[in-house]
Order: sequence, then C-alpha cells, then structure tokens
Amino acid sequence: PLDALERCGGDLIHVHAGNPLTRTLPRRGDGEDYARLFRILTHRGYAGRVGAVSASECTVEDAREALNCLRAAREAALV
Repeated sequence: PLDALERCGGDLIHVHAGNPLTRTLPRRGDGEDYARLFRILTHRGYAGRVGAVSASECTVEDAREALNCLRAAREAALV
C-alpha cells in the first residue's frame, strides 16, 4: 500500500492510516512502518490530516494509543 502512495503524488486529498493486515488502529510494534508513511507524504507535499481507521470497534484507550503511535511516527519522519 505504501508503494501506491508514492505513485499518487500531489493527488491526495485525505489519508487514513491503519494496519492493513489486521484492519485495526495503528499501534507501535504492529509491523507497519508509519514513519515511512509520513516520509512519503512529506516528500509528496501532502500537508493534510492523517486519520486513524479500524474495521472493528475500539476503545478510547485504543484511539489514544493510535494517536500516540501516529504522532511518534510523524516525529520520527522529520528526523
């Protein structure tokens, strides 16, 4: 999926992030490289929001963890 993002260029309007194998919210250590997601988005000039998405219900704590995961990935991508 991230390779497809590289081909989209500046055509992106909105981005959702989640684990594509488990269809769950992003979590640290879930096997996905969310920092790479942010590096690609930055390289392509995307300045919009990135939403977390899950195919199943989640708790407030799950949502907090996903937000922290994506924030850490964004910070790591800036280095």
